[in-house]
Amino acid sequence: MPHSKTPARLEVIFANSTDKQGFAIRKIIKSLFYNSSHSNLELSRITEFSTPTVSALLDNLKDHKIVEVRGQGNSNGGRKPVQYGLNQEFGYILAVFVDQYYTRLAILNLQCEHVVEPQTVPLKLSNDPEVTRAFCTMIQEYIRDSKVAESAILGVGIGMPGMIDIPKGLNHTYFCDAENGIRGYLTKELGLPVFIENDSNVLALGEHKFGFAKGKRNALVVNASWGVGLGMILNGELFHGHAGFAGEFSHIPMNDNGILCSCGKQGCLETEASAIALARLAREGISEGKLSSLSNLKNEQLEKLEADLVIEAANHGDPYSVQILSQIGYNLGKGLAVLMHILNPELIVISGRLARANHYIMTPIEQGLNKYSIPRLRSSTRVIISDLSQRAGLMGCASLVIENLFPQQKEKFAIMNNN
Repeated sequence: MPHSKTPARLEVIFANSTDKQGFAIRKIIKSLFYNSSHSNLELSRITEFSTPTVSALLDNLKDHKIVEVRGQGNSNGGRKPVQYGLNQEFGYILAVFVDQYYTRLAILNLQCEHVVEPQTVPLKLSNDPEVTRAFCTMIQEYIRDSKVAESAILGVGIGMPGMIDIPKGLNHTYFCDAENGIRGYLTKELGLPVFIENDSNVLALGEHKFGFAKGKRNALVVNASWGVGLGMILNGELFHGHAGFAGEFSHIPMNDNGILCSCGKQGCLETEASAIALARLAREGISEGKLSSLSNLKNEQLEKLEADLVIEAANHGDPYSVQILSQIGYNLGKGLAVLMHILNPELIVISGRLARANHYIMTPIEQGLNKYSIPRLRSSTRVIISDLSQRAGLMGCASLVIENLFPQQKEKFAIMNNN
């Protein structure tokens, strides 16, 4: 049976709060989730409410065991401020990060720490109804095996590839067979609030809340994986575009190589700057007799060769793997130059599978950028590999739940002197 979007304890609080108080409560909860702890004064500045009002709200949240005291903070003189954080027993979040071939699951507490060992399960996406059922069963089994009570799970955040219609809960690329859309199907089957988002947007959310993009107004997060996804933080918010499909960086036409892309077109960036392209180049080169530590792979093994093995070989000094990673990185840098010229971001974060190649991918990216971008624009943008690794997707999924359980009203409430 579908659950309400808001946990029961919070429903009581919001029901007995004014609109302005509800606005402040949401900001308090989200701020404590993203920053671990804050003092009354810090929360007062964040919510733009007076310290007496925030103090009363914190007392109410403590009474309902949603907020707890976390000790004392530093002081420049005088009494040390009391620090508040979210009660870890208030609830948990199930994070599910999906790519075309693997799904990673984790249950996180409200400090974004794993309370159950993350699990990676192979699942090749398609529109076969069996895949949709298998995906749902996978989630159900993970919850069951975790020993975490379903009633303690606040919600499920899922990042998945494809063109996502968020208001309707539809994925137009995968899971299209799900009745009422994939979000509606999972909500019904799991009996939990479910929120879905494009995987690259989820990565951007994770980086914006916990990674190098935290506090940045204009940042791009590149999901360099099987394809080349893009999540955009513009003017401090995740950008979806008019129909919600912004960020299809993989499919900008970059060349005339005649290679058919997964989208059905030719010449897409994905065919020359992705994990799929990396694996293809490795297979072609080894088949042609290129010397490599991977040359001992036999027919079936070579056919199943994935980018991760090429990256591992490069990190162990294999010259051919380094060479083709340089080619992939250079092409990606060329594509990033286009984005840099259009959006002039403060920061570009490289995330996803190819980011594991570290300087073997970063150096050629820089070379491509330096060749194809205007120096003044290039000098104003920092490009860096994510330090969150696989955590970015899961943390973004957790953030997706928090953002939807506690939506921030767009309108600004007038703050009165007696608030």
